[in-house]
Amino acid sequence: MRRYRGIYLLMLPVLIYFFGVFLLSPVPRDLEEFFKIKILGGSGFVGMENYVSILKDRQYLRALGNSLVVGGGTFLLQFVWGAAGGDPDERD
Repeated sequence: MRRYRGIYLLMLPVLIYFFGVFLLSPVPRDLEEFFKIKILGGSGFVGMENYVSILKDRQYLRALGNSLVVGGGTFLLQFVWGAAGGDPDERD
């Protein structure tokens, strides 16, 4: 541990930046999803209602299914293609 102290100190600013930008900055936006915000009038807490309503939407479910089919097909195609090709360095 003491041997690499300098390297850890050099990594510290990057870790602080990563934690601040990618982990802490989305938190306020995520919390907004649980509230119904109106420009005029009061805002109220809706909880999980937004998530329940989107999971009941047929158009969203169809788009989600299409995305899963495309993603799964792409994964399988790349996996089979990679397994069939093998390592090009080992070919004769």
